[in-house]
Amino acid sequence: YIKSLEEWIPIPGSIEAIAQLSQAGWTVAVATNQSGIARGYYPLSTLDAMHARLRELVAGLGGEVGLIVH
Repeated sequence: YIKSLEEWIPIPGSIEAIAQLSQAGWTVAVATNQSGIARGYYPLSTLDAMHARLRELVAGLGGEVGLIVH
């Protein structure tokens, strides 16, 4: 389980790919299974921070994540 923002490392090329899809007119949606929250391994605020970081990195390349659900 990734339990902190510091442990979250994007797969190489994934941020660029998301930004490119967004720039090409696709709505990018991310769906995740977060059993670590249900098990008490980390709080929802940590997941929110990871999602915010993802959005920030994608936005930095001119893209957008349209929806994140868990």
